[in-house]
Amino acid sequence: MLKNLSLIIPAAGLGERFGQPKVRAKFFDKYFVDIILGLYENFTNSYLIVNHNDFDFAKKNFPVCTVLLNDKLELGMIYSIQIGLMNSQTPWNVIHPVDCIFVKKETIKFAINHLNNNFDIIKLSYDAKVGHPIFINQRIKGDIIKQKKSLREIISSFKNYEVSVNDNEILTNINTKEDLENAANRYYNKNL
Repeated sequence: MLKNLSLIIPAAGLGERFGQPKVRAKFFDKYFVDIILGLYENFTNSYLIVNHNDFDFAKKNFPVCTVLLNDKLELGMIYSIQIGLMNSQTPWNVIHPVDCIFVKKETIKFAINHLNNNFDIIKLSYDAKVGHPIFINQRIKGDIIKQKKSLREIISSFKNYEVSVNDNEILTNINTKEDLENAANRYYNKNL
């Protein structure tokens, strides 16, 4: 078991551009959350942060997660991350947004092997562009919880280590139904 890592999945958005909350979304017949959980086998703690309307759904469908409520959606994703960090007690926290489902398992393992306590935040990059997930050292959790800025602004104020990976999917988010259809077509064409 990976006792030094907690997985935090922010999924409290209403999914207005997508057409439904992404915590309820599926790629083919698998929930986005289940796809992400499959990338992080043997985690001791997984936190799924959702809105009030999706709370019971999440508790029922993702029993391996501790489901937490974001009741201040107007504060954005950073507040979901802060809720997850408030509950985590592990040395490192992985922030993996619910709409970033195509990251390769090997990429996650590679990143975990590069965790370095000399840094506050480990970011993944592909072709000099930073993507998801990101890894946050527990020692700065209190500072992040107090912030009122965006995640990007917060990250820039800490000691970062950028790990270059050979996985362009760290840059892929599913924001709309069209994004999901394009991803399904890519997947279908790749597996012909």
